[in-house]
Amino acid sequence: MGEGVTRDHVAERAGVSAAVVSYVINDGPRGVAPETRARVLSAIQDLGYRPNHLARSLRSRRTRTLGLIVPDAANPFYSEVAKGIEEESYQRGYSLTVGNTSDSAERRSSYVESFVSRQVDAVFYDSTGVSLEEVELLERYGVLAVYMGTADEIDDAIGDRIPSVTIDTRPGGQAVGRHFLERGHRKMACIMGSQATSPTEQRPWARIEGFLDALRSVGLAAPVVWAGEHPEDGYRVAAELLGGADPPTAIFAANDLLAIGAIRRALDLARRVPDDVAVCGFDDIAISSYVAPRLTTVRIPKVAMGRSAARIVLKALEGPPRDMRRLSFPERPDLAVELVVRDST
Repeated sequence: MGEGVTRDHVAERAGVSAAVVSYVINDGPRGVAPETRARVLSAIQDLGYRPNHLARSLRSRRTRTLGLIVPDAANPFYSEVAKGIEEESYQRGYSLTVGNTSDSAERRSSYVESFVSRQVDAVFYDSTGVSLEEVELLERYGVLAVYMGTADEIDDAIGDRIPSVTIDTRPGGQAVGRHFLERGHRKMACIMGSQATSPTEQRPWARIEGFLDALRSVGLAAPVVWAGEHPEDGYRVAAELLGGADPPTAIFAANDLLAIGAIRRALDLARRVPDDVAVCGFDDIAISSYVAPRLTTVRIPKVAMGRSAARIVLKALEGPPRDMRRLSFPERPDLAVELVVRDST
């Protein structure tokens, strides 16, 4: 099915008017009740209906393509954010292309230029650096840019020029610190992603600052060891921490991949987790609840972040034709984090 299916067919299947089908597909200009929207989307899927976006793009000079820039495509965190963008945009006929920078500013700029040459409608920056030159290039060609990530990773000058969906990770770090203290830990350590991969190299990450704040409140401190971003980095650094004369009884890793590597190293050293050493991560990637022991971590609403960013973009793209350089975005969603306690602490 699908060939020859029209908007009227969808309307008949869903029991609504063709105008309501249009509102769902275009996300406006009028709102649609959640139950009605669900019926329309179900009818679209059942009938295999595909709007004639090609004709629309020729009229609007838009390509209905989106670009996503990530610092490390191997990290599951970014695939979950991408899932949120794709879920929100697919039903409206947009395709998503991903550019992996491998934490290289040069590669990032190259992808921006490539996206511009391919006439994408918008570019999503996911937890990666954004240069003023890139923003100006995108503005020059009417390509909307949106930033997703932690609030401490984007310069104010750039944040004032593009919309953003941000996470304040400091409360998550504070929650980890309090959790360790409540478990009786007094000797703790942090494993942090390497400065080379941090979008703002000289700024401390808020999650670590929040953790250290919790410790300072009771007169304690903890060393911060800069590593990489992957399990092998956590594995390597955990060996250094646990092999010392006065090893920590709790380790806070800046992401789940580092934490999983640290757990593996602890087990290889015949250390029981969490009896001998507790380990907590950050992000709550899907695998975290399946490793043994299951990982305590701080949940970032990754799919919701992608969805929120996509809604901002699609609302601008599918409204009346406007100069993208002069758009204002008063809505800047801030999403909350949550400590998820499992077996590793």
